[in-house]
Amino acid sequence: MDRLVQLEQGALGTGIFIVVFSFVRCIKRTGDVKAVNFFWQRRLQLILLEFIMNRGGLD
Repeated sequence: MDRLVQLEQGALGTGIFIVVFSFVRCIKRTGDVKAVNFFWQRRLQLILLEFIMNRGGLD
């Protein structure tokens, strides 16, 4: 059971690292911090599920 907890935490940490790493690369490449911030802003009035699906690339 302890191994599953470690695996879960490792997977979560890896996922967070990948997201932050991709943001940093995008900012270095474009030099535009505002673009990363703009991506996460709500521009449409969506319900929470629609927003999550849209940001997750499922929509």
